[in-house]
Amino acid sequence: MRTLVICMLALCSIIPTQVPADEQVNLAEVSSIDGDTEALVEQLKLDAKDNVGRSPLTAMLNLRKAAIAEDWQQAAKYADTRYLDKDIAAIGGPELVRRLALVWNQQRIIDLSSLSDSPEGHLDDGLPSYRDLLGTIESKMGEVPIYIQRVPDGSGAKVWRISNASLSKVPKLWEEFGYPPWADSLEQILPDIHMFYMKNWQLLVFVLLLVFLWLALKLLAWPLLRLPFPAAYAKACRYFIDFGLRYFIYFKLLAFSINYLGLSIRAKAIINPALLHYCGVAVFGIALIELATAIYMQKGDKQRFSVAVARPLATTLKILLVLVLFLMWMKGAGFNISAVLAGLGIGSLAVALAAQKTLENVFGAFTLYVARPIKPGDFCRFGDVVGTVEEIGLRSTLIRKLDRTIVYIPNSEFSAKHLENFASIDRRHYRKLLRLTLDSPPEKISALVAALLNLLEQNDKVLEVARRVHLENIEQDAFVVVVNAYLDVVDFDHFKQLEEALNMAVIEAVAEHGMRLAVPQTAVQLEGALAAKPG
Repeated sequence: MRTLVICMLALCSIIPTQVPADEQVNLAEVSSIDGDTEALVEQLKLDAKDNVGRSPLTAMLNLRKAAIAEDWQQAAKYADTRYLDKDIAAIGGPELVRRLALVWNQQRIIDLSSLSDSPEGHLDDGLPSYRDLLGTIESKMGEVPIYIQRVPDGSGAKVWRISNASLSKVPKLWEEFGYPPWADSLEQILPDIHMFYMKNWQLLVFVLLLVFLWLALKLLAWPLLRLPFPAAYAKACRYFIDFGLRYFIYFKLLAFSINYLGLSIRAKAIINPALLHYCGVAVFGIALIELATAIYMQKGDKQRFSVAVARPLATTLKILLVLVLFLMWMKGAGFNISAVLAGLGIGSLAVALAAQKTLENVFGAFTLYVARPIKPGDFCRFGDVVGTVEEIGLRSTLIRKLDRTIVYIPNSEFSAKHLENFASIDRRHYRKLLRLTLDSPPEKISALVAALLNLLEQNDKVLEVARRVHLENIEQDAFVVVVNAYLDVVDFDHFKQLEEALNMAVIEAVAEHGMRLAVPQTAVQLEGALAAKPG
């Protein structure tokens, strides 16, 4: 089962974070061109009689108006159908224009502001004077240019029309980008409903895809959710499968299917394949972080400190993941990331100033986690507080004092005050001062020093380092003998037991050598009247 969990975690290495180029839709550019077009139409307000296309701009404005109304007979008046091959001409001008419009809308939007309003068209574009370029369509044939050219109207004047050379490419383009026959039949049967720039049959198929893919993936995930995962993180494993993996596949299949619906670029700007891709990566990443957090937290009490930090750290990572993916999508959609980051920077600064103390404590908690000067269960002294560390949270550390009260110390203060951790002791210090009476003979003192040193040497818990016994000082009321050693023990209770045994052995050695410990004496000097009083 652990192998299965590791395999699920390894899936992150095959999850792409970049959106394929064919799924990128420049939403900002689409919105900008649409806005410019509407402004231009409002500004020009073409005369209803001006429907002959005296300039490239007026011709395309009239064609656009007819296409929006789906009046393809009227739209065909702005297409040059002369000199077409018989099999292409047999399709008919209205149908050729309709197919070209549908193919064009899948990749391009006519930027009317780039068209000339002069009867002569653009004269500095490197093309013949009678021809202007509307744009190109990317296809298997390469870039297919769509031209508009100036042709005679039969009455001695010249007008602008979609060129017959471009119309001759429409059958090949339709084979690649066109709708299947059943789509046209379905469009005639269904009510005339248009939403999100989608045709009625596209909207129906999209809704069916939403429902079918959701149900199918729910059914496929069902047996995986019944697997016997480890109890410690079974909930996170099921969450990873049911939320992360299932919805990642769901969003990716939706994005993949949309490319085969023949949606216009305006529809793709709303139902954005790139946005669906990033949504899939986001849910997968969130579920993966949740699974990794659960596996880490199941270590239990041995890592209580890191467990306390793991949950808020996971939340922080989730927020950062969503924010980074959102910025990546905005960049791909053509928005100004610098302006967005500047706005986020100002907002972040305001939040940081408002929550300065809270952030100090949070960073203090992460500092404690990295440096680890203390951990729950350690006995320590912090300033004038002595006690056992109960818990290290994001805001404060809880210390239970010797009188069993709890002290909450903000994490930011740990870097500003002296911290002494008794749990880090690697050995215990044993030091005693023996005050012998002044009538003690020198030879007995020497014998006692030798006996006490031998006592230390015979004890296997006494380390060799700094092991010594010597006559250190001669005071007014005693000879001072120092017994110094380090004991190879960490536990405090065990140390007290060894200390008691050594103390008893020292007392016995003093008694065996006929020595006595000096009692501190106090001399009182009487002066003044009491000293002068006669006997």
